[in-house]
Amino acid sequence: MEHPVRGGSFRKRCELDGALTRIIHESTAQLLDRLRNGDPVMVAGEVRRKPVSARDLALVVAITYDKRALVRHVPEQPQDQRLSLDELARS
Repeated sequence: MEHPVRGGSFRKRCELDGALTRIIHESTAQLLDRLRNGDPVMVAGEVRRKPVSARDLALVVAITYDKRALVRHVPEQPQDQRLSLDELARS
């Protein structure tokens, strides 16, 4: 049996691509809202916004930076050319 995505019909692949693109756009919009306004949390029966944690922000930045580099076809620096956080702070 043919793999439904890799070997399927062109039409099915286009439909899947469109669905995944809509998910990416909606997720990005919600992510931006949470970065700007915080995560919704319930406090005394009310929905309030809590700032996103530093850990979550760092993860979002790291993943987004890497994905952007892939889209731009930017090669990754060799391990010996990467700066540590301490080196970056000193520069």
